[in-house]
Amino acid sequence: MNSAEIIWRAKEWRTKCKERKIFSSKPYSILEPCYFHGTCKADYRNLGLNLANEDYRIGQNIKLLAGFDYQTYKTRWHAGFQTENDWPLIFSYDIQCAGREDIGDVRTNWELNRNFAFAKLAKDYYVTGDEAILLELKKLFYDWADKNPFLWGISYTSPMEMAIRAVNWLYMAAFLYFADLRYDSDTETWRQHIETGCLNMLAYVRKHRARFSSANNHLIIEQWAVLTGALVFGLKKWQAEAMQILTAELPRQNAPDGVNLEMSLHYQTFVMEAYGLLIPAMKAAGTAVPAMWYTWLEKMSAFVADSMLDEYKAIEFGDNDEGKLLDLQGGTMEHYAYVLQLMSLVLPIRYVTEPQWHENVCWLYSRQARKQAAQKKLFDSSKSHCYAKGGYTFLKSEKKCIVLAIDHAPLGFGTIAAHGHADALSLQFYLDGKAVFCDAGTGNYHVPQAGRNLYRATAMHNTVQAGDKEQSQMLGPFLWGQRAKTHLLPEKTDLAYGIVEAVTNYGNVCHGRRLYLENESTIHITDTVTIQEKCVIRQQFIIAPDWEVKEEIYGLSLSDENWQIHIHNPACSMVLLPCEISPRYGCELETVKACFDVETVVGKVKLNTIIRIAERNED
Repeated sequence: MNSAEIIWRAKEWRTKCKERKIFSSKPYSILEPCYFHGTCKADYRNLGLNLANEDYRIGQNIKLLAGFDYQTYKTRWHAGFQTENDWPLIFSYDIQCAGREDIGDVRTNWELNRNFAFAKLAKDYYVTGDEAILLELKKLFYDWADKNPFLWGISYTSPMEMAIRAVNWLYMAAFLYFADLRYDSDTETWRQHIETGCLNMLAYVRKHRARFSSANNHLIIEQWAVLTGALVFGLKKWQAEAMQILTAELPRQNAPDGVNLEMSLHYQTFVMEAYGLLIPAMKAAGTAVPAMWYTWLEKMSAFVADSMLDEYKAIEFGDNDEGKLLDLQGGTMEHYAYVLQLMSLVLPIRYVTEPQWHENVCWLYSRQARKQAAQKKLFDSSKSHCYAKGGYTFLKSEKKCIVLAIDHAPLGFGTIAAHGHADALSLQFYLDGKAVFCDAGTGNYHVPQAGRNLYRATAMHNTVQAGDKEQSQMLGPFLWGQRAKTHLLPEKTDLAYGIVEAVTNYGNVCHGRRLYLENESTIHITDTVTIQEKCVIRQQFIIAPDWEVKEEIYGLSLSDENWQIHIHNPACSMVLLPCEISPRYGCELETVKACFDVETVVGKVKLNTIIRIAERNED
């Protein structure tokens, strides 16, 4: 932490001390002007809504994380979820969120309190005029406000959470406003409460924005919300500040080739959604969109499109907490497809084939605009591609039946690398769109505490581990110390011949990995490890579920109804170990990990694994 950050954190502490004196003595309603004291008038046309939209769904519940039922939890604003306990209704600055095994994973709670259901129910009322929907929404809204006084409780422990909630309230107010015009109803007093609450939260976010080591995706989402509010309420100073930050953060938080430096595909699309929602709003408000936004979004979209195996399935490294900013549809959101749909409308290239448009997109763009987007030239993701600056390479066979992805990226963004995993030189292998060697996933962020470290550990990735050494040093659930230094070897990489080679160094370990995609039926994986001590070198592959696994001499075989895969490494002993993966946030599945082990003395050891693939009728 440098001196500038120390000074800023001292100022932040003093500001919070002043706020504590005001707001901890008694609860203030979020619906009264307790933090923002100015006056301004909302213009909801500046959200850029397509009010003529006829492509919508009614009645779908908002999906909560980890399979929790929305109807069960919809008013349990302080629920711990993973336990029967609740988060305490105390002054928010006194709540410790991380690692609360006695209560639950705070991210799961925050998902409910982002209030996606509020905007969705307001939309449902706008298109139906059903008074029962309006009554349900009103009860939920005032129940939330009553049980969550300003700066009291778990919902106020993160400015980014306040930001997302505030924008969902704005969309709620917008649909209520336009419903009043459509049905000659009167929600003006209610909308004034919503607007006051939005302004309180946005003013707080603006004053407490993420900075220095904390200024990662949170900063972008916070400024997305501030700019959205500034457009609606005509707050020019807010608008100028947010625009400046959002523009500066694109080159700061992304590699020159468009890979987000959080080293998490989902956090990349999380921030892309923010820009994708802002652009139609800015156009509606008559605000010029900086040209460089389009330049960066095009590069970022290319990386996401290259990561896609099909319209909805992606190759993922790093954390994925399924974060989203707006959900006017409900049900399961395929976030990657939705964001690429947004980008297909914003940019001159199309990134989706035959889109089933997410309802968010339909509320922002007319059928004609969507039809025109569907006629744009389609981005070609069929070829191998190396993102040398960002740190990922995709090897794809000619028929794109085989896809290999290797991580040669830095650990993560900034001094804390919050969402990185110890996955240097980790490999993912897909066959005909189906995972063979899969990423372990995220688990959840806080409960149990040991689970957070487990899913980030070297042992949970398809790489090589020397003894029990971690590639990078975990200091906290979102904090890293010493880090592996990883980079591509461009002079030894030749995508035309299906070859990629990279190296990582940590402690006294040097690990080099060479992938060779020889043809549609053969893959070579060569790992060379140099270490200055005696230990077991383990080459490990997490086998995706749904493969039948059998041990063979010098290896194993995998089979399903279509394919037979033989994996051999004759120089090593092999063991199959049970493990769990997390295909979605907070959810776990049992599978196995194949480990090829060799004991080495001081010096160099080489592990050669050959994978042979055949269709079942050819085997």
